[in-house]
Amino acid sequence: MNDIVFLVLKFVLFLLCRRVRTPTVQALAQDHRNDVLSNTLAIVCGYVGKSFKLSESKYRFNSYM
Repeated sequence: MNDIVFLVLKFVLFLLCRRVRTPTVQALAQDHRNDVLSNTLAIVCGYVGKSFKLSESKYRFNSYM
């Protein structure tokens, strides 16, 4: 739940920083945008990984060394 709150906060910071037209604040806006994108991907992948349990799946994968 905290991840979603921080994601929304970063998005709001991105929107606020995007309005200011100085190079430093534009760099911050780009950093916030990148954080939002990477954290969204991480949350989605974590949810998919939690939902799909490999050990309980129909197919079992064995690795031989």
